[in-house]
Amino acid sequence: HVYQLSHSGNTRNWIGFSTNATYLRNANESLMEVRNATAFTMWNSTIQRRVTCNLFSCPEFPSCTDTNCNFNLEKGAGYELNINSSAPSNVNWSLIGVAYLDKVNISLIKNSTSSGKNWVSLFGNTTLINASSILQNISKADSVSQWLALQQISQGLIPSPFSFGNPYLGTKFNLSIERGYEVSVNESYNWTQI
Repeated sequence: HVYQLSHSGNTRNWIGFSTNATYLRNANESLMEVRNATAFTMWNSTIQRRVTCNLFSCPEFPSCTDTNCNFNLEKGAGYELNINSSAPSNVNWSLIGVAYLDKVNISLIKNSTSSGKNWVSLFGNTTLINASSILQNISKADSVSQWLALQQISQGLIPSPFSFGNPYLGTKFNLSIERGYEVSVNESYNWTQI
């Protein structure tokens, strides 16, 4: 798979691993693999916080904190990858491995004192094609977003609160197995991708 990473001053890219790249087991290995990468981040859905491994600090367990750790990669998770702002605005990176062809079961968490954000990715054999197909497949979802790396803005889709007109509000963007997505749920839910 070829990942097209971009920046325009800000440096975020949301990615997902649809391939079992056995040489990438954790955040630090991923950070070192991608040319011009400066940080590799996951979203801890349980505490609703970002956990980052960067070039300055990437501690191993048990020295981790709630926001800084060399975390293990998980099938079905989405990640944020930052690239150096002095790098070219477009960077290609290739990932080699065997595609995940089996359905992935993901625990989507709604924190009782906070939000229900979850970062997810798609498996290689998914039938999901666009943002509305994710909302239709996750009955507890109240939004789905993608990150447009070149513009450095998010783009999302929500179920319409109105009983007339379009069933969704926002942008019905297409999905890619190389991208990561943010799905917000209004109740914890075990989701098996289709």
